[in-house]
Amino acid sequence: MKKIVMVLMIILVMTVLVGCDWLPFVPDTPAPIETLSADVEIINWIQDEGEVVVTYEITNTGTVDIAYYKIEFEVKYADNSVYTIWHEKVGIAFADSEIVEVIIPVADIVARVDVVNVKLTEWKF
Repeated sequence: MKKIVMVLMIILVMTVLVGCDWLPFVPDTPAPIETLSADVEIINWIQDEGEVVVTYEITNTGTVDIAYYKIEFEVKYADNSVYTIWHEKVGIAFADSEIVEVIIPVADIVARVDVVNVKLTEWKF
């Protein structure tokens, strides 16, 4: 009998302390999951003497701001040789997009330009 009274007292005290919530230590809603992601699409590229001007659009598809990003471009020449170069830029806000032009130095006639890698960094405080 003492054990039952003791259990009832503990339940009563917990009920009073947590405002009648029987699961005081379980949060009501899960914490949002923050994702860091972006889509990059080459809109156009134009070769000029000794360079290629690449226009691309980057869209922040994640749930947080991107502080900084790096894009690796692959330039394929007409003779099938390949040249890769990284382009770095300060980030982009959550759910935002921007169109950017980048100049890539080249040594031969370009057949194709592709995005092969994107690295994103979030703000850390």
